[in-house]
Amino acid sequence: MRFNNINSTKFFLIYLLTLSMLFNCSAGSGESDANSVENIEPIDFRNYIIIKSVEPTPPFTPGAAILNVTVSYKLLSLESGELNIGFNDGDNISVYNIIDSSKRIITAGLGEYTFENVSTTVKDWGVQGDFKVYVNIGENASNPLDEDIMILQVQ
Repeated sequence: MRFNNINSTKFFLIYLLTLSMLFNCSAGSGESDANSVENIEPIDFRNYIIIKSVEPTPPFTPGAAILNVTVSYKLLSLESGELNIGFNDGDNISVYNIIDSSKRIITAGLGEYTFENVSTTVKDWGVQGDFKVYVNIGENASNPLDEDIMILQVQ
């Protein structure tokens, strides 16, 4: 299984939070403060989405592209939900344009899905940052329970 830095960081943080809760560790003298475990928002382990692969494999050249993006997911807090995909291919590097026609309705459970033949315009953002693919899972695209982002190399 291939993990990008965002996925590795996500799993590492979940691991550390789990250990902290198991051993009831807290910072400093044991008094509760803003950085203690008691004040951390709980992570919802019932739902997740992870980008597994993108085909064709990067690097990409700027311009029109058709991609297949495979994700693994788990949805347990809703009876059904949506998988959504988007890219930062517009005028603003920090905005992901969700592709409504690629939305996938799913039922609760574990699964894997490939967004097939998704059209985007690969952008070379230069020194501003990276071209990225974004996926989320939730009740709808604007109310995600979890999301994942993968940097796509541009040459």
